[in-house]
Amino acid sequence: MAEKTEIRELLLEKAKISFYEKGYQKTSFEYLANECGVTKPTISYYFKNKVNLANEVYSRYISTIRKLISERIMITYGTQDFLTVSAVQIRMLLEMYHQDKNAYRFYHELINCGFTSFSVEPSLNYNRLIHQQYHLDIDENIDEVQLLTYAIRGAATSLVVAFFDGNLNCTYEQFMKYRLTIVFKIMNLPETKIEQILEDADKIIQDLNFKIKPYFQIV
Repeated sequence: MAEKTEIRELLLEKAKISFYEKGYQKTSFEYLANECGVTKPTISYYFKNKVNLANEVYSRYISTIRKLISERIMITYGTQDFLTVSAVQIRMLLEMYHQDKNAYRFYHELINCGFTSFSVEPSLNYNRLIHQQYHLDIDENIDEVQLLTYAIRGAATSLVVAFFDGNLNCTYEQFMKYRLTIVFKIMNLPETKIEQILEDADKIIQDLNFKIKPYFQIV
């Protein structure tokens, strides 16, 4: 069992490096098999296909970044509004894609594999936590958190790709604010609450001075 776990973790680490350096499209199972000293069927055994492998890499770096940002905010400020923390996390992920072309290339190429292939699990779990804390005005009978997650993913993904592909006539700052605002509007938050979240998030980012590092890292 331990050996299987080690092989799986090695595949994920080598895949992350390759997805970052070469991109999703140019990363092959053959290349990863050679890098890890395994066969292509071994990779298929653990992940079935490249989309599943890429989604796990994506989910892991999203979770790692969110955890790091949450911990730094907690250490610095003690407690903090959950939605403000979420806004900081979203802004820093946008900043990573803005500054790091390799990170954005992987994100863009994964999206191009098909929207239904792009994992929503990190966002879905996070939005459930937001609902638990803030008791959003939503319909429990139809799992509206799930519906909201897909609505936000669709709007957010379209905005990110449109901006970074040069299809929006606005500045990066204008895009970033709108990208954040649309999430909270879909959640039915009041305008005054949204403005406060954005203001507090901006101050935290200035105070903590996060840095973008290669291989999908924020420190």
